Amino acid sequence: MKSILSLLFFLLSSCVGPVEGLYPPLTKDKRYTIHIVNHGWHTGIIVKRSQVKPYLTALKNEFLNDHYLEIGWGDANFYQSGGNNYSHGLTALFWPTDSVLHIVGFSENPVEKFLFSELVELKISEKGFQNLLKFINSSFFLAAASTSERLSLGLYGKSWFFKSKLSYHMFNTCNHWTAEAIRETGFPISTFYTITAGNVIYQLKKQ
Repeated sequence: MKSILSLLFFLLSSCVGPVEGLYPPLTKDKRYTIHIVNHGWHTGIIVKRSQVKPYLTALKNEFLNDHYLEIGWGDANFYQSGGNNYSHGLTALFWPTDSVLHIVGFSENPVEKFLFSELVELKISEKGFQNLLKFINSSFFLAAASTSERLSLGLYGKSWFFKSKLSYHMFNTCNHWTAEAIRETGFPISTFYTITAGNVIYQLKKQ
């Protein structure tokens, strides 16, 4: 069974190439640096706070004094419990559930901030960066005034959970969301086989 799954993954992932004109960035293009961090259950996307305007409008009034934002997405109950409530985790897989975004603001260099976590750096084009931010922004639930809705304190540092308008389920998991966001940059990542954070990182590193 493991061999069959490995073969299926290879066949599907090998069909996913870079999006021409987006990735890799052309020599003349302005390049943006993002990082993907592996937290075990979840992955986070790290961007510079100063570069997100005007595309990440959901956070226009949030984390203004921080240099970086780490952004993750997942099931509302499981994520906010810190990944310790496995009954919530099972429910999230088999029935569509509410979801949240986890946003962390910080100013240290990402390599130093996540010294004991697996971290991958990507260089992407300006258009790819814009597409990434638009995808993330579209995941927020926005109130009448087009502002994001805080729900609870986050898991570490200066962080908050925000309400998302998306549904979490077996075919739209936290790491699938990360892979979809990365795919918006034009990077050749398969969104099919992204159940685990480790697979997201594996695909990023093999390019």
